[in-house]
Amino acid sequence: MDRWSLPAWVGDLEAAQGLIGKQQYDEARALFDNVLPLIPPKPDPEFKELIRGAYYNYACVLVMASVKEEEGARQELVDRGLAALKISLDLGFGDEPCGAGAKCPYKPEHKTGREHAAVDTDFDSIREDPR
Repeated sequence: MDRWSLPAWVGDLEAAQGLIGKQQYDEARALFDNVLPLIPPKPDPEFKELIRGAYYNYACVLVMASVKEEEGARQELVDRGLAALKISLDLGFGDEPCGAGAKCPYKPEHKTGREHAAVDTDFDSIREDPR
């Protein structure tokens, strides 16, 4: 598929991922909020890695944002973050090699996405959550 025929949501997901790389988490969260609902129920398998990474990063930004909120809003963000993490894992994030590769700040302690999530400091605030 050439760049010109890609669905618009692909470019938006890539842009949100780019904002994560620039540590612009609030902006990334706003873009994820808008673009994730646009992903079709059965997207082209070519986009599976992009989608599962986006849901993982969305979970990260939601959980990080939750620590700045009062209890009600905090719980809602945690719930949404855990739901996004589940989608990412259901799409195979946990079973694949760590997607961060050489840029991974937790190397070499882990190899898979599931192991990455287990040490990702973005989730420190919810480690005790039984879900």
